[in-house]
Amino acid sequence: MAMVSAKEMPFEPNAEIREGAVTTLDLDTRWKENLAVRGRLVLDGKGAEGWTAVLDAAYVGDRPRTFEPVTLDAEGRFSAPAIPGPASLLLRSPAGGPVKRVIEWELLVGPDTAQVELNLLTGTVRGSVPEPGDSLRVFHQLKSGAVMIHSFVADKEGAYEVEGIPAGEIYLQRDGGRGWVTLAQPRLAAGETLTIE
Repeated sequence: MAMVSAKEMPFEPNAEIREGAVTTLDLDTRWKENLAVRGRLVLDGKGAEGWTAVLDAAYVGDRPRTFEPVTLDAEGRFSAPAIPGPASLLLRSPAGGPVKRVIEWELLVGPDTAQVELNLLTGTVRGSVPEPGDSLRVFHQLKSGAVMIHSFVADKEGAYEVEGIPAGEIYLQRDGGRGWVTLAQPRLAAGETLTIE
């Protein structure tokens, strides 16, 4: 076996072995090839066909941290490659273009990770802002613990109308340059078209 100096290692050392001392290490050998997180995203009773799913995992040696995204099928189902440990499941839309909607779900991936499923009812939000072309977003904390962010831009008259916002308490926010500023915190009902003044 060829020896490699610490400077040539592809990752930071996490243990120190000293001459004459007994060193105890706990090794996680649960790495499993072809491990995947399976799930389904349903919006208003229909599968979120065309969305993508990808796992963003904690850095583990020379293993991949971010995998190639997979596309959800007509029923909104997916099987996203993964590695054991903490990870963020990212569901994005649209596929193949600038992402406008993101659902982020923090998971602990293991051999027994159950299938994850989100079944959301949505509504529409519309209104206007003083500055045309403002970068806006709707931030929503889902009951599952996941977060959904829907990004959009006000038109040349400052108006906006956005569909597919999950029902519940939402935050309408504007990009203030140094962070997001909350403009309104209304409650949206399923199927409702809510006008924010």
